[in-house]
Amino acid sequence: MNQNIYDNNSFFAEYKETREKETSYNNLLEQPAMKLLLPDLKGKRILDIGCGAGYNCKQFIEKGAAFCLGIDISNKMLSLAESMNFNKNIEYKNLAIQDLSTIKDKIGATREDLFKNIAFEFINQKQENINYANDISELPYIFKDTIKFDRKIDPKKLQFGSKIDSTENEAINTYSVKEILSPEKLLLNNDLSVKLIGVKANKDKTDDAMKFLQAKLKNQRVFMRFDLLKYDQENNLLCYLYLKNKTFINAHLIKNQLVDVDNDSDYKYKRKFLNLIK
Repeated sequence: MNQNIYDNNSFFAEYKETREKETSYNNLLEQPAMKLLLPDLKGKRILDIGCGAGYNCKQFIEKGAAFCLGIDISNKMLSLAESMNFNKNIEYKNLAIQDLSTIKDKIGATREDLFKNIAFEFINQKQENINYANDISELPYIFKDTIKFDRKIDPKKLQFGSKIDSTENEAINTYSVKEILSPEKLLLNNDLSVKLIGVKANKDKTDDAMKFLQAKLKNQRVFMRFDLLKYDQENNLLCYLYLKNKTFINAHLIKNQLVDVDNDSDYKYKRKFLNLIK
């Protein structure tokens, strides 16, 4: 039986909160190490086992792979992968490694002995009682960041991460849009001004873009996701905006050619947004 703890709402909410931190082990250690170990991927067809949110799948395509099949047994992880790391050359499937025949068909494997003599080893990890706080206190040095950031935005309005309540429903911090200030700038119901990442207003299409946003956002709840850069020079909070049903507002504005793509800044979905206007 396949173990799938990631579809547990409470566990998944905590995982997302941890994974989205800039200082996560994945960002600081795992991803840089993997990039150094990657061979030449040009033209390759790749199988990513336990693809999770699809970060590696997207990286493989960016490194020149022709196709990547990402498999995972968690529907929540696959849904996250589709929304965050979509690419026309990536296919995400709910499959376990035991589904060998389906996997071979998907990646176009012709060798009959590709998975011959494959073996699985299951290791039971012992529960260790480690007092990390005490171990840290005994270190010869402790890093303390003395730099103070003076932000004019009330951090109580941001509510980064996810809240977990006593129910098994996944909790997402949602807001309503109080005012559409421009095709790229919105005011939320908590009076927080946000700017859509990757969106650049087109003067000739401003009216159409405003009407589009009014129609899409009317009586709707929205939630935000963030990039490495949290604020612009005017202290606006930069975000990717989604409807509660995961409709990606930034991408829809660009796909419908109601705005231009910001080509001056670096951000996570820049290549995806540029591909939408080709």
